[in-house]
Amino acid sequence: MCCYLDGLSCISYRSEPLSAHCPSHLKPTILCNTKGVQFAISSTQTTTTNYTMCGESNRPVLGGTIAILKSLGESTLPDLSLLFHQDSTSTTRATFQSSLPAASYLDSCQIVIFKDGDLRAEAPTTSILHAFPLEMTTREQSFSLPRKLDLGVGGEGVIGRRVGLVRQAQVLRQGIIGYN
Repeated sequence: MCCYLDGLSCISYRSEPLSAHCPSHLKPTILCNTKGVQFAISSTQTTTTNYTMCGESNRPVLGGTIAILKSLGESTLPDLSLLFHQDSTSTTRATFQSSLPAASYLDSCQIVIFKDGDLRAEAPTTSILHAFPLEMTTREQSFSLPRKLDLGVGGEGVIGRRVGLVRQAQVLRQGIIGYN
């Protein structure tokens, strides 16, 4: 995830502190509310400017969850999107999107939701909350999961948890699940 503050990244995917990207005369403050995460940047001149994560958007709220899966290494492959939502039959559907026309590099992969939400931590197999096979044949694949997921926070909820694209116990890409 990243948020841009006057063209400067104030949160990076690699979880650098917000203050690492803010000028020294600004004091970053993170505020949470029902509309999502907002950032209030206060300067020493006692003025405060509020920024909404990833800017203002006229995009309608789609519901469900979203995770952007980023490569762990120096990869030229684009980011992948993973969305979860409850359908009319009360099952959970997953939609996996790739901008590449051929998704053959995703063969034999699994979607793994880990119990933690720390992108810097190793991914031991004991911390797996859910795992589902992924069979990509097109740029976008939508399928029902074998069990219903709790799309909330806490307990068995998936919000804030790390999700990875895994092949043979190796995490290829990962991200954090958030509200869509």
